[in-house]
Amino acid sequence: MGKIIERSASTCLLLPEGPYSVRFKGFEATMYLGRAPKICAEFQIISMGSYFGMNVYRWWNVQTTGKKLTNNAWKVGKASNLFREFAGITGRAPSRLDRIPLTELANYPIRAEVITVKENRVQKVIPEAARYSIISELRKGVL
Repeated sequence: MGKIIERSASTCLLLPEGPYSVRFKGFEATMYLGRAPKICAEFQIISMGSYFGMNVYRWWNVQTTGKKLTNNAWKVGKASNLFREFAGITGRAPSRLDRIPLTELANYPIRAEVITVKENRVQKVIPEAARYSIISELRKGVL
């Protein structure tokens, strides 16, 4: 498990829901729960306020392109959230679905829509003290 995944797992950041200006910090590919290939991207809040500098995460579904999922061995479909959000932020569609240069997101102003996770993966309610925030959508621009 990489550093970004460890930080996202150990941090239960709870933010008020709504839009935040963020900057891209990095990403890692992982097998979520040992069976679902995902990309976890780390963003830092740059909106002025009490949450300035905190990290929040965006998770995308991907497909493996080889025997082992790595940061360089994954792909997405044209209807995927990752593809659409990348194209919306950068203003261009990547030429290959297996080589999306996520590090380019660091060059753009990004607006993140943050939500609170209130139910677990089997739709059971998470106790209020255990809830956390994630990014549900990314768009180009700042607040």
